[in-house]
Amino acid sequence: MRRLTVVFFLVLSVLSAFPTAQITERINDNGVDKGLCSLLLELDSINFSRLKSRIPHDMTSIALWRNYIACWKIKNDSLFLDSLLVPVKQPEKYLSVGIDDIYGGRRTESGYFANWVTDTLRLVSGDVVNYVHMGWGSTWQHEERVAVEKGIIKGRELSENRLVHQGVSESEMLKMRDSIDVGEIPGRIGLDVKYSSYDADGKPTGCDIKVLRSCGDKAVDCRVVKVTEKWLLEARPFPIYYINGRYISPDYLLSFPTKKE
Repeated sequence: MRRLTVVFFLVLSVLSAFPTAQITERINDNGVDKGLCSLLLELDSINFSRLKSRIPHDMTSIALWRNYIACWKIKNDSLFLDSLLVPVKQPEKYLSVGIDDIYGGRRTESGYFANWVTDTLRLVSGDVVNYVHMGWGSTWQHEERVAVEKGIIKGRELSENRLVHQGVSESEMLKMRDSIDVGEIPGRIGLDVKYSSYDADGKPTGCDIKVLRSCGDKAVDCRVVKVTEKWLLEARPFPIYYINGRYISPDYLLSFPTKKE
């Protein structure tokens, strides 16, 4: 019996500019408050350059690297900028800064008409289904892709996301890793593993396993891969999510050391 070391990483899309989970922008969508995982002020580069002097230069929170929160509004079929908040020393305390001198020409009764925005917005609401400690890489229960052209809403796509299978806790994983008998191996083996297929209920039916580090004996590598696949399908130790209409699970790195290790 050999010990198994487990190190996992998530491969969902993230904002690489933000190495920690970030606070979302705010948006009121026809009366419903939601989060906005899109940066829209920067799309108007000229006016954003004028805003920079009003945004703190020193980072006040690792959860807000951009040092501001823009507040938006969708009313009927149009997008508006409502206000701009900046942190004041302590995290989660914000001050509204004046922007009328910059966007006054776009002022309406509903806000500043965001006619500079032609993009697909990501609106999120509900509980976080899968937390990712980077940027806006987390997945929320309700997510919408809203197509905007010159400030006008052109279409929406809604996805309902959920956790299908919890997987096991870290302590349970430690117990399970010691129960896998891969036989004698001449050197450390490193595997990249993930579920590759699922049935209609989200139960995994296949695995994609790549040998990242060979033990030096291909026959032994193949044996370890087969044992690992059988264990993954029977024990289902990893979480499984239903996201954007399909079942997914994170990639994992599995390392099998030799007995001496």
